[in-house]
Amino acid sequence: MVKVKDLDEIVNGDLLAEPLINSFGALLLPAGTPITERQIRMMKMWNIKSVSVVMDVENYDSWLSDDVLTYAYRVFSERCPWTPESEIEADLFRMGVVHEARKVIDEMHKRR
Repeated sequence: MVKVKDLDEIVNGDLLAEPLINSFGALLLPAGTPITERQIRMMKMWNIKSVSVVMDVENYDSWLSDDVLTYAYRVFSERCPWTPESEIEADLFRMGVVHEARKVIDEMHKRR
């Protein structure tokens, strides 16, 4: 799973999910590169504000608050009244909940 992070949110070792390309089309860093403190400083010099990073699949929703996840679960469950019957279906359902939570967060940011 991919998440866009502001440079201030990046931690040493986060993996780039997409290649980092400058305004001239030159490759700065390839996808899959572990980000270092030095690279973060360089990105700030290049005026890069955020990058896409790979989220740990096991913890892909760890950045969401419990309140947002609970609300998103309720909304998604009403829209998709389905009970997962396998681990794969449970993962798909959870992804739907996370997608709904992202929509809630995006809406909150738009209102600011």
